[in-house]
Amino acid sequence: MLKKCLTSFGFGAQADNFKRASPRFARYADKHNYDYHAPSLDLFDEWRKVHRKAYAWLKLPLLSRLLEAYDVVFWIDADVVIVDDSVDAFEESSTAPMSMVVHRVKLGTHPNTGVWICRREAKAIIDAIDVEEPIPYHVDRWWEQAALHRYFGLDLWADVFNVPQTDDWGELPYRFNAIARDERGIPKEAAFIHAAGLQDVFDDAIER
Repeated sequence: MLKKCLTSFGFGAQADNFKRASPRFARYADKHNYDYHAPSLDLFDEWRKVHRKAYAWLKLPLLSRLLEAYDVVFWIDADVVIVDDSVDAFEESSTAPMSMVVHRVKLGTHPNTGVWICRREAKAIIDAIDVEEPIPYHVDRWWEQAALHRYFGLDLWADVFNVPQTDDWGELPYRFNAIARDERGIPKEAAFIHAAGLQDVFDDAIER
């Protein structure tokens, strides 16, 4: 049997969302046989001394460390609300090292790391991501996601994004990371609703 871990954190501005969403993460983990790991900020003290980055970048050292111990690590952003926990997203993931939902937004199409399933082989990819090369201003709040897209071969200065499909990643069904800004909106069958910066979306999803 695969050894699986579901992990998340919410620091700074995401602390309240994480407090509200995390009980659902814990229930999901228990239901689908994941260990649940919600690290404290001090776990990252050494990394933060070297890299002065926004909290979202801390996904990278966290995933790298957990992939040393687990076959599968499932990351979920603090502002994601699980509204249907009946299906384990891993069972519908690809066999590639990473699986993510591809969003279709104004800027183009791209895999979103807000819901990010990583198999053990993904550790080498995560460790190879350049965390110091500057991110262009128009996607500077995509942080580690933009850096991952660059690793896949995307020109971050492109007018329209179309992240190259490589053997490193595969696509999750849209219902596991539905966002309001996607051209598909938030369908009734959404299992995970991702606020993606829209607090009213998160609040409405929590009330479901």
